[in-house]
Amino acid sequence: MLELQLLALEFAAALEATVTTQIPAPPPKPVITLVPPSIGMRVRPRGLPTAERTNAA
Repeated sequence: MLELQLLALEFAAALEATVTTQIPAPPPKPVITLVPPSIGMRVRPRGLPTAERTNAA
Protein backbone atom coordinates (compact mmCIF):
# COMPACT_ATOMS: atom_id res chain seq x y z
CA MET A 1 0.00 0.00 0.00
CA LEU A 2 2.85 2.39 0.78
CA GLU A 3 4.31 1.81 -2.67
CA LEU A 4 1.03 2.90 -4.29
CA GLN A 5 0.95 6.05 -2.16
CA LEU A 6 4.52 6.89 -3.15
CA LEU A 7 3.70 6.28 -6.80
CA ALA A 8 0.67 8.60 -6.53
CA LEU A 9 2.87 11.31 -4.98
CA GLU A 10 5.41 10.96 -7.79
CA PHE A 11 2.68 11.32 -10.40
CA ALA A 12 1.21 14.33 -8.60
CA ALA A 13 4.62 16.03 -8.48
CA ALA A 14 5.52 15.33 -12.11
CA LEU A 15 2.17 15.66 -13.91
CA GLU A 16 -0.56 18.28 -14.18
CA ALA A 17 -4.08 16.87 -14.53
CA THR A 18 -7.16 18.68 -15.83
CA VAL A 19 -10.64 17.18 -15.57
CA THR A 20 -12.42 17.34 -18.93
CA THR A 21 -15.79 15.81 -18.03
CA GLN A 22 -19.01 17.66 -17.37
CA ILE A 23 -18.87 19.71 -14.17
CA PRO A 24 -20.99 19.40 -12.11
CA ALA A 25 -21.55 15.71 -12.57
CA PRO A 26 -24.98 14.58 -13.75
CA PRO A 27 -27.47 13.96 -10.95
CA PRO A 28 -27.43 10.48 -9.40
CA LYS A 29 -30.00 7.92 -10.52
CA PRO A 30 -31.70 5.47 -8.17
CA VAL A 31 -30.27 2.34 -9.81
CA ILE A 32 -27.60 -0.17 -8.92
CA THR A 33 -24.65 -0.12 -11.28
CA LEU A 34 -21.35 -1.89 -11.31
CA VAL A 35 -19.73 0.57 -13.72
CA PRO A 36 -19.20 4.10 -12.40
CA PRO A 37 -19.48 7.06 -14.79
CA SER A 38 -16.29 7.80 -16.69
CA ILE A 39 -14.07 10.69 -15.67
CA GLY A 40 -12.16 12.29 -18.51
CA MET A 41 -8.79 13.79 -17.69
CA ARG A 42 -6.02 15.49 -19.63
CA VAL A 43 -2.55 14.78 -18.24
CA ARG A 44 0.64 16.63 -19.22
CA PRO A 45 4.09 16.99 -17.68
CA ARG A 46 4.45 19.94 -15.32
CA GLY A 47 6.43 22.91 -16.56
CA LEU A 48 5.34 22.76 -20.20
CA PRO A 49 3.66 25.93 -21.48
CA THR A 50 -0.10 25.73 -21.92
CA ALA A 51 -2.39 27.89 -24.03
CA GLU A 52 -3.76 29.60 -20.90
CA ARG A 53 -0.29 30.47 -19.64
CA THR A 54 0.99 31.74 -22.97
CA ASN A 55 -2.15 33.87 -23.53
CA ALA A 56 -1.88 35.39 -20.04
CA ALA A 57 1.73 36.52 -20.59
